Amino acid sequence: MSSYDPLPVRQLPSGRVLAGYEPGEFYDYDSLCAPYQPQQSGESYQERLTQVNPAVGNEWRHICPGSFVEEVLTIRYKFATSAVVANRVPMLVIIDQNGSEVWRTPPSSNQAAGQTSLYAYSSATGASQPFLSNSVALAMTRIFLFPQWQIGTTTAALDVGDQYSEIALVVNRVFNRPKRIAAAH
Repeated sequence: MSSYDPLPVRQLPSGRVLAGYEPGEFYDYDSLCAPYQPQQSGESYQERLTQVNPAVGNEWRHICPGSFVEEVLTIRYKFATSAVVANRVPMLVIIDQNGSEVWRTPPSSNQAAGQTSLYAYSSATGASQPFLSNSVALAMTRIFLFPQWQIGTTTAALDVGDQYSEIALVVNRVFNRPKRIAAAH
């Protein structure tokens, strides 16, 4: 009968237990404190991001952190217009790290004064006619945000009483750091 050495075990701050892990063996374990999950296109994970509601009369923006490249999968937000008589045209816009506009959605529809609508964009589905009159489902192309790039709204005829709220994005985050290459011995 042979004896077996017990596997080294490490418990992460999240409560997960990793068996077979030896401290210092894998850089990714030590630096991220999360299970290593290799992906074909690099290390990545999906995350749901919520944005703080901007002040009334302002647009919202999400800025991609410097340590990631993000693929935007879905965007959802609510837009409430004030009673001031004018049609609003909310659109998505991408701005690069220098503040230059890179891309903008074409106008999808006008939103009349005094209405509240829920806008949902998805890169996985086409546009569809919603069952409710106060929601808009829109298709979008595959969007990649590079470090310090922004995605948000730009609205034609935005009034000081208009409000964006309930802003959420689902992104696939890919680590933007050089890979370690083991030196040949």
